[in-house]
Amino acid sequence: MEWLLISNGYDIPTYHTSFIYYNYVKPLFNLCGYPYRLKCNYDLPIVQDFLELNLTQEINPDDLAKIIQKEKIELIFEIYNNTPNTAIAQYIDENRGSKVPIFGLNVGDNISNVPQYFDEHWQLNKDIPIALFTPHYPYQNLEKKYDITYVGSQTPEKARVLMEIKQSGFNLNLWGSGWERYSQLRDLAQGYLPHREYVKTVAKSKILLNFNHSSSKQSLELGALKAFQLDGYGENLIEKIEFYLNNEPERRKWIEESESRFGDVSNEHFFIDVEEKIKKYIPLFTVDNVRYPDFKYNEDKVTVICHVYNGEKYLEQMIISVLGQSYKNIELYILDDGSTDGTAAIVAKYLQDKRLSYEYQNNMGGGLDAFDLLAEKCMSRVNAKYVIHIGGDDILYPNRVLDGLKIFETYPDVEICYGNAKNIRDAGAVCGSSIGLPEEFRKDFPTEEMPRTLISGTFINQPSVMLKSSTVHELGGFQTPFSADLFFWNSVAGYSPYKYSDAPCVLYRHHEKGSSTGVLESSQEKRAHSTANVVSMLKYLRYRSGILRYYPEIRSANSKNELLYQAYIDLSIRATHYIFVPEIVYVNAKCAHDINPYGLEAMNHLLLAYKFAGLNSMVDRLLSFIHQNIDVLKSQNRFDYFISIVEKIVSTPQEETSTYQFYSYIMRLEEDADLFSIIR
Repeated sequence: MEWLLISNGYDIPTYHTSFIYYNYVKPLFNLCGYPYRLKCNYDLPIVQDFLELNLTQEINPDDLAKIIQKEKIELIFEIYNNTPNTAIAQYIDENRGSKVPIFGLNVGDNISNVPQYFDEHWQLNKDIPIALFTPHYPYQNLEKKYDITYVGSQTPEKARVLMEIKQSGFNLNLWGSGWERYSQLRDLAQGYLPHREYVKTVAKSKILLNFNHSSSKQSLELGALKAFQLDGYGENLIEKIEFYLNNEPERRKWIEESESRFGDVSNEHFFIDVEEKIKKYIPLFTVDNVRYPDFKYNEDKVTVICHVYNGEKYLEQMIISVLGQSYKNIELYILDDGSTDGTAAIVAKYLQDKRLSYEYQNNMGGGLDAFDLLAEKCMSRVNAKYVIHIGGDDILYPNRVLDGLKIFETYPDVEICYGNAKNIRDAGAVCGSSIGLPEEFRKDFPTEEMPRTLISGTFINQPSVMLKSSTVHELGGFQTPFSADLFFWNSVAGYSPYKYSDAPCVLYRHHEKGSSTGVLESSQEKRAHSTANVVSMLKYLRYRSGILRYYPEIRSANSKNELLYQAYIDLSIRATHYIFVPEIVYVNAKCAHDINPYGLEAMNHLLLAYKFAGLNSMVDRLLSFIHQNIDVLKSQNRFDYFISIVEKIVSTPQEETSTYQFYSYIMRLEEDADLFSIIR
């Protein structure tokens, strides 16, 4: 069916949307297929105190009416937080005779408001409780590793409480975005948690702090994890923390009472017969393709997934290479995204092989713009233990699957195996490796170094990857509005063990019409679009990730300030290796400058960011600081070179400050100094 999702950001699993995503959005995808989505604009202003994510959704009633008519929408589903989209309400008011059911889900603080519909125009009874699925948690009995945990975004009031807890000497575990702006919490800020890691962290915590005035919408999740929580705004918090840390029986008693208190509400609003309710009240839903979150994998089966559009030129070579693998317990699923050429006829030649399945759908989108939706739909068909995702123009080496299985057998903890992909031209000529990582680092590359290395540029080729299916599902999948595969590798880096296989695994074809290689080799407009997507991705990742995500070794350091300063400078430099991202340069330089106001490197980076943004008043302010503290600065090594860089920044026109060549002058200061000996 064709349906429209208006989610205001809830269709992306983050630390603060994971409950909604996994209980409502993801099962909706499984029930109804993938929707037409109104995209959010990810606008990251260049210079603020720190990067803030501004999620806006531009929609008006006329646009909504056009989308409904053009896409033949049969159902609209909106997830809102207490306040519905005004355009929806106006559309309803102006189109009272519309036959399109509009289903609204309020995910506000009060659990009694979760199953709520606006009015009679929605063609649904607002008193009907509705639910999809409850999450599956295999982590209830983990050892309590952390004393106190808070997962959530920053506010000044929360920061005040958390700083008091830290100063009292308690072991505080802090996750979420924005905490780096507080210097006293910077060494604790660990950034974003994927859902799997979130539930593990909660299950390992003795005390979970809650800063929601009404936390009932999270109570089921916490109850499933046997989690004990304290009100962060409560009176005598420090005394309560000390009491409950030393009294496990009291924590257990609270958990049991909490489960009993919310039991009736849970049954009414969540544990209902979802299929019967949907069939009765929303007949347009189908349940043929429902797959529960805790589905079982077939032992050692490998599924190769491929979404293709007009791929007749190369598709047969891909099919032969997959079905001809030396390892036979495989299946190939091909999703045809509305091809108008001979793609279907080519697939038909091989359908006698029962390991091949084929599905045709109306075109969802061109090239990379719909990669996330296509990849997620393919993944919804996977019930094998391992998965490989390739393009219709790529070719697998005959032992690719077998070589990958050997890696997983040899290293049981590994979840992602990437390999030695070879680039080929249109006609098939091999033209080098696509792994952009020095050979000496490939085989034993530490998982903890992945996040900071990927900031400098990706060295993971999508078709070269073989991974556990559970990793994709549990870590959020390919849900993102930009560079979905790059975003996934960056998001899971540091959470899932990677392993490199030097055995050749795939021939990755470069040609004019390729969904990714074509973008890079065709028009200037397409290249600019691709670059903008990567920049947006890097900014978003830096927004939600603390410095400890990139440099986890700092956690165990005795003296953290020096290492923190070095790490911020290093990450600032890495933000120029692949694409110049001034926002990341700024945020890291600002953090470094807060730690050491006399740090030459931090001042150079700040000057560059201010100059690039055209903030001349900030440039003048920093120059004044340098002049006022000239005697202190002169005592440092490389001061003369520092001054020469300052002069170059000041004298260079603003439009020239974004070039890599210019930034390389600043990099020399760090390269010549013994600055990163501890980090590197």
